[in-house]
Order: sequence, then structure tokens, then C-alpha cells
Amino acid sequence: MISGKSVVLKPLTLDDCEIIGQVVNNLSVKKYLRNVLPESSESWKEKIEKMYACKYPTEIHFGIVVESKIVGIISLEGINWISRNAYITLAIYEENLHGK
Repeated sequence: MISGKSVVLKPLTLDDCEIIGQVVNNLSVKKYLRNVLPESSESWKEKIEKMYACKYPTEIHFGIVVESKIVGIISLEGINWISRNAYITLAIYEENLHGK
């Protein structure tokens, strides 16, 4: 867990899947993202299981937590452990937090 003044980044766990399945499908925010298709709790469960099952995962996902609530996700994707590079993806799904 990484804590800042008003935000905490926590590694996602299987316990977070149901909440994530609801949060990531906010259509008013999702229309601006690369993946506009709906995502289920099951698909996130698979991503998280894969993340923990592999010694060198190609994706690592963190929940962005504000006031004990997951409001977004930040991820390292396409991780290349040999070249030591990855893509960062970030989405804040709570519209009232945009620009803060």
C-alpha cells in the first residue's frame, strides 16, 4: 500500500472484484478510455488471479482509494521485465474527483 495526503494506492485483491466490476462501468467516464466495452467482475477476477499467480506478471493493478472507497484504477500493463518498461494506465471513475 502506498499512501499520500489524500489518496492511497492498494494492490487489488479478489475481494475487490465486485466493487471494481461496478466502478469501471461508469459510462460517462468510460467513453474517454481506450476500452469502452463493459467489464465484468469475473474478468477482473481473472486479471487479479493472473497477476498473483505469475512470478513476473505482465500486468499489475492498483486501486486508487479515497476515503476508504475505490474510485479508480492505475495499472502497469505490457510489463517487459527484461527491458524494464511498461505502459501506465490510469482512470478515475468518480467524476466529482476529476481535476483534483
